[in-house]
Amino acid sequence: MSEDASVFREESQSLANAWMRHDEEFLASYLKLSVQNPGFNPQSILTRYAILEYLCDEDISEMKYNELLFSAVMLWVYQNMEILDDPYERKSLQYALETGAESTETIRIPRILKEAWSRIIIFKGEKILPTYLKKILNINGDNSGIAETKPGIGDISEREINYQRKLNQEVATEFLDIWRRLLPSMKIRRGDVLEPACGAANDYSAIRYMGLDKFINYQGFDICEKNVKVARSLYQDANITIGNIYDEAFGKNYDVIYVHDLFEHLSEKGVGFSIEKLCRHCDCVLCLNFFNMEEIPEHIIRSVAGYHWNTLSRPKICELIESFGFDVQTINILSFFRDVYCLEPEIATEEFYNPRAHTLICRKRKSRQ
Repeated sequence: MSEDASVFREESQSLANAWMRHDEEFLASYLKLSVQNPGFNPQSILTRYAILEYLCDEDISEMKYNELLFSAVMLWVYQNMEILDDPYERKSLQYALETGAESTETIRIPRILKEAWSRIIIFKGEKILPTYLKKILNINGDNSGIAETKPGIGDISEREINYQRKLNQEVATEFLDIWRRLLPSMKIRRGDVLEPACGAANDYSAIRYMGLDKFINYQGFDICEKNVKVARSLYQDANITIGNIYDEAFGKNYDVIYVHDLFEHLSEKGVGFSIEKLCRHCDCVLCLNFFNMEEIPEHIIRSVAGYHWNTLSRPKICELIESFGFDVQTINILSFFRDVYCLEPEIATEEFYNPRAHTLICRKRKSRQ
């Protein structure tokens, strides 16, 4: 470990221990069985578009709008899972959408569902008809004889778990499948992409599924040995290693660097050190995803169980990144859905998506000749 990073040795060990206590099966699956599923998670989608927009000169804004609409619909479904796990409720909702009704007996239909129901995507002269909403409403499954609750899950019914599982199996990859078909015909240049704190390669799994991995030189590292073991077992040819943001010797610069949910778990000095390091090694696009960021002047640093669970200052983080020559686009995820997709106030709550979640898309300013 370098002299500058040696002060982080104890912090790093605590962070590694916090993840090593989980078993490998949990690390491989826990993010895919929630709204963090990279197939429809909005921050994962924004990350993929940050890579695509750098690698491709074609206008992909139509696809981006529609994939994030898909994300909004999926988040609404998760928000209303207790109702929608019932096949009768889904049939009622489908009938309401078909007839243009404003509501069912139990659900007022939001704008995002009405738009998704009739949406047609025109991309590069091709007509694409999304099917995800129809799939959501027509998921089948024999729930007869299933107990009302599953031991150890609390109030979540077995039927709800079954419906959620089928959502992930049958619906979550809709746009990844579309991109898998589109990418081979597009002009995409190669790029070097780095993912620090890659975990068990949750986001890389979507990048690989859609075929974007064929256009990038991907490198990921994680502090948790179990995470790396899981990732390597899933993606044996991927460059994924054990590494620490503090002492990792990058060895080169990268075109795109993306990070998910790291900085809230670092000390205050560690937050600044790691962001500065990433800025120095990023030539073009830095995509940073936060789960606990607010409009406050200073970071709120909390030590929890040997590591950290901070609330970070958006202005302070942006000021630091801008000082390294980046223009920063800030996206508060919940506000984005409310403003761009006219998400109703009664829907745009913490139950829909974490109101403190932010994605920062940071583009390196071109030096003037």
